[in-house]
Amino acid sequence: MIGKDLKLHILLFSITVLICSCSKKEEAPYLTEEEASREVVENFQTIYSDSAVIKVKFSGPVMWRAESENKSNDQIFPEGIFVEFFDSKQNKTGELTAKYAVRNDKEKKVIVSDSVVWHIMNRETFETEELVWDEKTEKLYTNRFVTIQRENETIYGHGFESDQNFTYLKINAPEAFIKAEE
Repeated sequence: MIGKDLKLHILLFSITVLICSCSKKEEAPYLTEEEASREVVENFQTIYSDSAVIKVKFSGPVMWRAESENKSNDQIFPEGIFVEFFDSKQNKTGELTAKYAVRNDKEKKVIVSDSVVWHIMNRETFETEELVWDEKTEKLYTNRFVTIQRENETIYGHGFESDQNFTYLKINAPEAFIKAEE
């Protein structure tokens, strides 16, 4: 009798081992190479200063930092960006918003796109779908449609360039200058 019980136990044990070894094993979490090489920062704020004087402050809900194909550490702002500009006396001189932005560290260029609005305090509001800031040359430009609203006029055109302080402004292909009625 003991032999039959032993045989039954060995049979049940063998079946259990067989069933357990055939069940699907849980795999460890897997990240793609792109996901593994990307840093994610949520609710960020970054301040650029010169000699302890704040020049630019920008923030947003999400920033990715990823190495691109050209070995540049790009900063990507997939959910938009809010930028504040300041003068040497710490007075706010402007605000910029966009729904998407990329900063290429190697080329030193920032491209903001999708509903770009740049409000220069007490002067004008600039709107376009894309704006490029070349940090090396300190120039801003776009070849897209632009609208510039001033106190008493609105300017429409295709293409734009300016210095980063917005003191020099050139519209490449102006379409209309509309004076406001008083």
